[in-house]
Amino acid sequence: MSKVFVHGLGAVSPAGWGVAALRAALEKGQPLPVNNLVRPGWEKTLRIRSVPPPSERPEFFTHARLRRSGDMAKHTVATALEALGGRAAQGRLGIIVTMLAGLVSYTRRFYEEVLRDPSTASPVLFPETVFNAPASHLAAYLGSTAPSCTLVGDDGMFLQGLGLAAQWLGTEEVDACVVIGVEELDW
Repeated sequence: MSKVFVHGLGAVSPAGWGVAALRAALEKGQPLPVNNLVRPGWEKTLRIRSVPPPSERPEFFTHARLRRSGDMAKHTVATALEALGGRAAQGRLGIIVTMLAGLVSYTRRFYEEVLRDPSTASPVLFPETVFNAPASHLAAYLGSTAPSCTLVGDDGMFLQGLGLAAQWLGTEEVDACVVIGVEELDW
């Protein structure tokens, strides 16, 4: 395990896009703004801290795999690119994405359509309901053919992802590995 090093960090959070925005918010020591999320059928709104849109539209948003993808996939790619220093994948780059609840936004939208009228439910939404969609989109964007997987579990799953990355590196399955923790809020 002595050959395992962390070479980069990336972040997309309610503080903004990038590690610098997250660090600046932490240094301020002030709570981030809270928004109210309306929940259909509920009188009370859900108070959340949402991720702001990027200040500039990232170039990768136009990639074929990401044009219709959900926010989780876009956040995953942005985080990975920042962690990789904007460099394309060199050698065999393993990809591990960790999450707790998964792609609830697209799943909810898809099943709402199915329940309303199955004959008109959009097949475009279905691929984004698959847990591995963010990891798959990232692998396609980077052109990685190395192992890629998604771990779904409790809030310790990111640590499991780091452990799996160390295992892949130790057994030389990959030359490098990016591990990303991602989640989305939905009512």
